[in-house]
Amino acid sequence: MSSEKQILANRINGLKGGIKSAEARAAVRLNAVSHGFFSNSVLVAGEDSHLLEEFRDNFINELQPEGEVETFLVERMVSSSWRLKRLLKAESKTPDKAGYDPDWQNYIRYETTLERQIYKALHELIVLRTIKIEQKAKEERDQALSEISALRKEALSRNSQNL
Repeated sequence: MSSEKQILANRINGLKGGIKSAEARAAVRLNAVSHGFFSNSVLVAGEDSHLLEEFRDNFINELQPEGEVETFLVERMVSSSWRLKRLLKAESKTPDKAGYDPDWQNYIRYETTLERQIYKALHELIVLRTIKIEQKAKEERDQALSEISALRKEALSRNSQNL
C-alpha cells in the first residue's frame, strides 16, 4: 500500500507532466498509428479508399444486413477483416538479417484479436437472424392457430344452428 507521502508526490508529479503545446500535440498525435491495426480509422495513410469501399460493398451484398444492428455488425466485420488483411501483409515483410522478425509474437496476438472480433460479430449476426426467424415463425404459427380457432367457432356455430 502506498504511503500518504507517496500518494501526494504522485499527484504533484501528475500535474507536471503531459503535452502542453499545440505543436507537441500535433507531433505525437499519430504515435499510435505505427501499424494501424487498432487505429480509430479503418483506412490508414497509403491505403486506397476505393478498395475499402469495394471490400465493404462485397460484405454488404453477401450478408445483406437488415436494420441498424445488423448493419453495425457487418461494418464491424468489414473493419476487422480489413485490418486483418493489413496485418497479413505486414507479416510477410522481410525479417531481419538473422531471419527473425521481432514483431511475430505481436502479429500472432493481433491476428487472434482481429479474428475473434470477426467471428464474434458473425456469431451475433447469426444469433440475431435466428431470433428474427423464430419470432416470425411464432407469429405465423399464432396467426394460423387464430384462424383455425375462428374456423372451428364458425363451424360449431353452424352445427348448433342446424340442430
